[in-house]
Amino acid sequence: MRIEFDIPMKVFSINQMSARDQRFKTAAYKDWATAILQFLQEMPEYKELLDMAADFKDKGGQFFVSFTAFYPPHIFYTKQGSISSKTVDCTNFGKPLLDLIFGNTMDVNDKNVVECTKRKAAGASFFIKVTIEMRPLNMRF
Repeated sequence: MRIEFDIPMKVFSINQMSARDQRFKTAAYKDWATAILQFLQEMPEYKELLDMAADFKDKGGQFFVSFTAFYPPHIFYTKQGSISSKTVDCTNFGKPLLDLIFGNTMDVNDKNVVECTKRKAAGASFFIKVTIEMRPLNMRF
């Protein structure tokens, strides 16, 4: 089972999630998370996510996830043509998204994600392309 969808928002860096320590989330993160969760609940693929979660809870499996953060070209590139520091490091934006999609929306522990790839690229606007695939467990030892 495979689901693909686009979230028409910027990614959020894990570096900006917490204020004093991990227990205290910033107002900016709370606003972003609320907007993401609202979008997920209203998107056409929402029922597919819930069906995937129910199928996982019934049969088990493992998840393969891919995130691509798109930026407008004038944000993505500097005037010299290099990657701008205005973009979020690929290693910093996956966890907030995983938590919102798997934990808050699907009610599935993200420990079941066995592969998570993150990319960033220039695109027409800010958006996040998400691909989630669920496969049976490989029980080979």
